[in-house]
Amino acid sequence: MKLFHKQNNKDSMGDMLSPKKLFNQLYHLGKEKKEKAIVFVDYEHWFYSCRRLYRLKPDIIEWEIQLEKKYLLEDIIVFADFSEEHKGIREELPKVRYVTQSIVETQQMKMDFKRNMTDFMMLNYIYQYVIEHPKIDTYILFTGNVQFESVVRYLKLNCNKNVIVYGVRDAFSSELKQVASEWIELPELENILKEIYPIIIKQMAYAESRFDFVPTFEAIVKAISRKNNIPRYFIIAALNEMLEKGLLYTRKYRVGFKQYEDALSADWEALVKEGLWVPD
Repeated sequence: MKLFHKQNNKDSMGDMLSPKKLFNQLYHLGKEKKEKAIVFVDYEHWFYSCRRLYRLKPDIIEWEIQLEKKYLLEDIIVFADFSEEHKGIREELPKVRYVTQSIVETQQMKMDFKRNMTDFMMLNYIYQYVIEHPKIDTYILFTGNVQFESVVRYLKLNCNKNVIVYGVRDAFSSELKQVASEWIELPELENILKEIYPIIIKQMAYAESRFDFVPTFEAIVKAISRKNNIPRYFIIAALNEMLEKGLLYTRKYRVGFKQYEDALSADWEALVKEGLWVPD
């Protein structure tokens, strides 16, 4: 285990503060008092689930800004293996360090223990923290793993804490949701749909170049789902949204003598205007 930094005394002038946290502490001087909260983040769950399911990266900076509006954050402690061999998640470190200096590196030399090491260490920190800081009433966890059901139940029932759990949509344990005081899924649907726009546009461009492909609504959904492993309901929602915005429209497509099907077409001028398409 490698601990980049852990805050032991938050009132000490010698503590390292992230730029974001320093700004927030100065900004909130003289402001109304907010409920204190401690935050624990399983960054591996956040990063890998978002990348696998939605081709998105965590926006931890925006997330922290939203938390600051509601709570006085005692600390944000982030857990993950940021070692050199995991370049994708390691590239996230500058963003994470902007938000917090409390980063717990969970890399282990013994690979037999690696699979659950991040969960194990995060659980250990939570149990230790509630003993050492009994006056903190709100715990905010970012994890979707069912292994955290017991600690959430313990915090709520045994320690009378308010436990808010964030998790990645479609990678969030239903059992964990049930025991939390409140649960919130990220990323928001709006962000997911916008990531599907370029995939739809690419498929529409391909359809216009072929004479053997009729771009019906269902055909587009099927093609994108098969090629990109994206759930159908997200593709359907993105298509409907693009139709409502006028980026796509329906037209009659001739498939035989006096035979027509309703098909989709792209409004390329509208897509260019929105910055979603650059003509060759």
